Amino acid sequence: MTLSKEAVLVITILQNQVVLRMCLINPRTTMDDIKESINLCEGFAKEYLDLKVRS
Repeated sequence: MTLSKEAVLVITILQNQVVLRMCLINPRTTMDDIKESINLCEGFAKEYLDLKVRS
């Protein structure tokens, strides 16, 4: 799996489901930064699922 230091995400429980949570404390964070982080997560998820299918 690819490692990235672009964003820090943690898991939490929301309405009885495990979800990813992004904590934004940098006041210079833009919507484009958030969208890029979400796109990276999608890419990592696809990579993980591809590896899992091959196993």
